[in-house]
Amino acid sequence: MIVQADFYLLDRPGLKLESVLCTLVRKAWTVGFKISILVKDSEQAKTLDESLWQDSGFLAHELQSADNLSDAPISLTDTAKNLQPLVINLSSQPLQAFDKLQRVLEIVPNENSLRQQSRDHYRNYQQLGWQLKMHKIG
Repeated sequence: MIVQADFYLLDRPGLKLESVLCTLVRKAWTVGFKISILVKDSEQAKTLDESLWQDSGFLAHELQSADNLSDAPISLTDTAKNLQPLVINLSSQPLQAFDKLQRVLEIVPNENSLRQQSRDHYRNYQQLGWQLKMHKIG
């Protein structure tokens, strides 16, 4: 199976990652995906945990650690283990393919240093032969 990687380019200054993330999570959850949100650190996980409650109404989610696997349809984790078929990758590392992976979403902030990181992820996925799509969010 070929993995699809979608890159969401935040094209407008002031557009918040949290807002776009909540929209993407709601859309994916509505069509039946189980979702892992791979965060860069525990602080980002806490921030997004609050956003998923406040910005988008109730979306059943929980924080997942390497020792605590989540049964929730949406999990926030800082480890690339036991991920769901759809992963929203906010970490600094690109994902590697694994058995049940179907789709990866990458949110590209409107900051030059972070855009370079996203370009690296794009090239990595391209080398893996994944189907790549770009979406401008403005």
